[in-house]
Amino acid sequence: MKGLFWRIWAVLLVLSILWLGWCMRIPQPAEAQQRVLESVVAKEFHLVDDQGRACASMSVLPDGSPYLDLYHARGESRASLSLFGGPHLTLSSDGMGANLAAYSDGSAWLGFADARGKLRVELEVDSHGSAHLNLYDVQGKPRVGVGADADGTPSLYLFDARGRVLFWKP
Repeated sequence: MKGLFWRIWAVLLVLSILWLGWCMRIPQPAEAQQRVLESVVAKEFHLVDDQGRACASMSVLPDGSPYLDLYHARGESRASLSLFGGPHLTLSSDGMGANLAAYSDGSAWLGFADARGKLRVELEVDSHGSAHLNLYDVQGKPRVGVGADADGTPSLYLFDARGRVLFWKP
């Protein structure tokens, strides 16, 4: 009986080793494999952290232009990039922000907002080549404007608290 017991154990050991070898040849489950895709086609992507909070999203706007949005840990948009009407970049932090846009007509615009979201500084170059810098007060009213037309002619504007022109020098 002792010899039979050890033979059964030996057969079970050999079968276990064979079974283990066979299991190792079976492909791993999909979640354990890392696959590199050549292409992914979708209308929208969402990137989330380990807790499921949104970190970024990429989508297509109704006009067909792409849109990318990056979020803060609290879920607030901190940076966005779109091609709606031309490249447009927006950066924000606790209400303060900066916007940069280049339009299809050849003009470009850069603006800075304060913590309340009010435009405070604006710099633009129009499609004719004129450049302007405008400064705004805390209510968002224009106070100072400086410019240079495409032909080089300078201009200066000063505004009162209601946004009306006090002084203009072309």
